[in-house]
Amino acid sequence: MRKLKLTHPDFQDLTEQKAAKVLEILEATQSLLIEEGYAGLSMRKVAARCNMTVGNLTYYFATKQDLVHVLLDVALEGYTDDIREIMADSSLTGEQQLAQGLEFIMQDLLTRETTRFFPELWAMANHDPVVNGEVQGLYDREQGLINQLIAKVRPDLGADDRKKLALYISAAIEGHTIFIGHDKGWNSKSREVIDLAVQNFLDLVRNWGKSA
Repeated sequence: MRKLKLTHPDFQDLTEQKAAKVLEILEATQSLLIEEGYAGLSMRKVAARCNMTVGNLTYYFATKQDLVHVLLDVALEGYTDDIREIMADSSLTGEQQLAQGLEFIMQDLLTRETTRFFPELWAMANHDPVVNGEVQGLYDREQGLINQLIAKVRPDLGADDRKKLALYISAAIEGHTIFIGHDKGWNSKSREVIDLAVQNFLDLVRNWGKSA
């Protein structure tokens, strides 16, 4: 999982001291989700990890939902920056950019942080409609990036076809977490599984809508 960084323009006006505190709070929230799960996430526990009172914490984030909202934005920003770097690499063909972008996302599934963090978000989304909306927004953005990569390979495809392909690929990638993620049963075969998945995704995009 990418290290959290406050690169979004929304944070540019913060003083260095406030930015450091916001980052500390977000890292504590992320750690609680990874280590203790959905049940372990509370404003009180986040405040305790940051050696501050709940009252001081609410100065930065009024509710747990606000915390999750900003955490998802910041977490996704790192992925977005890395994938955009791949998309901007003019030395790569469209297919190479798509392959590298998808492999980048899948390789991240192997980290302990990602293996635990995202399933906990899914659990939270099942119980909290606000978090559910935030998680959906996160995947909408991920699918938007995949959509752009698909367009580089198949500029002839219509918007609806690209959207369906991006949705399918995103869902398929996330489904690998419980099989090849950190400490999961097929983790030792992750290289082979990722190669197979990326090749199949490429074939799917190449051949979508073409007659046999």
